[in-house]
Amino acid sequence: MNAKKKSFTLLIVIFAVALLCVLWWLSLRHIQFKDVQSYTLQMQSVAQTHLLITTALLFFIQAAGMFFTLPTKAVFNMVAGALLGFFPGALVTIAGTLVGTSGLFWVSRKITPDNIFEKLPPLLKRFEQKLLTRPTLTLASLRLILALPYGAITIFAAISGIRFRPFIIGSFLGDIPVVLLYSAAGLQLADLASAKDALSPTSIAVLTVAGVGLFAGVLWPSRAKKTTRP
Repeated sequence: MNAKKKSFTLLIVIFAVALLCVLWWLSLRHIQFKDVQSYTLQMQSVAQTHLLITTALLFFIQAAGMFFTLPTKAVFNMVAGALLGFFPGALVTIAGTLVGTSGLFWVSRKITPDNIFEKLPPLLKRFEQKLLTRPTLTLASLRLILALPYGAITIFAAISGIRFRPFIIGSFLGDIPVVLLYSAAGLQLADLASAKDALSPTSIAVLTVAGVGLFAGVLWPSRAKKTTRP
């Protein structure tokens, strides 16, 4: 990469980080659970009357939130469940999430230098290579661990060289149980005191154990041929 292109890429990255910081601040300041809960309950009759518009709006919001790595997935997952019902709400959330995270994946890969991993210590290089041998399982396991930020996992997948097909399949498989649980919580949205009450400690523990277990499977010795970064 020549100096001019490198400088241009650096400017894009700085601008992107600044934009994300502003969007995060706005979302944390203005998207409060109690307000979202109140608006959602008020909109239930309107949503049923304008079902297609509501569906499209929720899809767009979820996709935009995932593209800009905003902490809004769980809240709008519940909103979709409350307004559209369990299965429709889950489908809209899955679709919006995968479209938005695909966009973030593509942009992250385009603006990241190809040699970003060349200066890593040997141990981290071997760790990265191990993840590339089972990319679908890697993504599915990381998506199940709710403590890990969704956008960071997407960016990691893009810059580490995981191909798009295993990325999207792994994301889909890991998202299914999480989205279904939040969609079900949306049916009782009026009774929740906060977003943290949507999932029980048992549900969170089960998802985390499943994610950690799958990730351990990723690191299990394999005879598979090494995967190279595209």
